[in-house]
Amino acid sequence: MKKIAIIEDDPVVNDMFCRWIQEAKPDFLIDQYVDRESAEAGLEKNDYALIVLDIELSPWDRNAGIGLINNINVRKPCPVLVVSGLTSDIYRPIMRELKAWDYMVKPVSEEQKGFFLTLVMDAVRLGQAIPKQTGNGQADSAWPEPHLNVDPLRKTQATWKGKALNLPMTDQRLIHYLVTHADKLVTFDELFPLVPSGRNQINIRSHIHAIRSAFKEVDDDFDSLRNVPMAGYIWQLHTK
Repeated sequence: MKKIAIIEDDPVVNDMFCRWIQEAKPDFLIDQYVDRESAEAGLEKNDYALIVLDIELSPWDRNAGIGLINNINVRKPCPVLVVSGLTSDIYRPIMRELKAWDYMVKPVSEEQKGFFLTLVMDAVRLGQAIPKQTGNGQADSAWPEPHLNVDPLRKTQATWKGKALNLPMTDQRLIHYLVTHADKLVTFDELFPLVPSGRNQINIRSHIHAIRSAFKEVDDDFDSLRNVPMAGYIWQLHTK
């Protein structure tokens, strides 16, 4: 059973988000927090499929949410959907740097309910697609690709055969999903939820091109990522 945390100091908004999610997914468990202290305690005790987070949790701690995101990234990584009334021009780039899943600007009206739920469900699917990893950033024993170290839910440097890869977080999500489904066709439809915008084949192809280029920069012989025309992609494992 999936658990979601809502961290929002306005009880009305907090309850609204909770109601929307419960109406869409009655089987989800939702924990609600209205201040940083209770949120920190809850995050310490629980594992969440998604955290919906406001940045300003009190008039005297305008950046409380940033501290919480940093703790989440280090201790228990999971997708974070930031919903904040703070200036998007300033905070959206910061959230991108902090690897938040997405940023939605408040106030959020009833007309935006569908968009909010789309972000929530896509983020939950992301969490399902990325298996938990050990505290040192290395994948567990089920990780099939020994040459690759990539963890989209932590602020770590992706590497291939020990060499750093220039991969943005969205590309890390895509490659992680492909590797966890190694030697199987991964369709375009499966990859769409892993990109925050531009959910079409042209955009996915652009991301895959950038991913290949990043690997080729460190390994001229890289050939693990294969096209399946009109269908999707396969990450091919090499036994040698």
